[in-house]
Amino acid sequence: MEPWRPTDPLYSMTIIFNYLFTATSNGFKTRLPVRLPNGTLFPKAMELSPHELRSVNLAEWEGKHLDVTIREGVYSIHGLANMTETTAPVA
Repeated sequence: MEPWRPTDPLYSMTIIFNYLFTATSNGFKTRLPVRLPNGTLFPKAMELSPHELRSVNLAEWEGKHLDVTIREGVYSIHGLANMTETTAPVA
């Protein structure tokens, strides 16, 4: 298996936060295996506590688009997506 590369352009995409996480009464829970920008990997269906998040504030990302790569079924988050680019056709 090759080492994890955070910016492999083949698998780079934008995903909405709610695809990866669901809100709970105590914070958030992963819907899929997720790796945070600090390198922490969380399995599917894990309840996330502030201690486990290590200063990553998921509430800042809630409802926003995230820049991610997918490798071997793990969604690695790199931060908020740059949504200034448009894909609308030019007339």
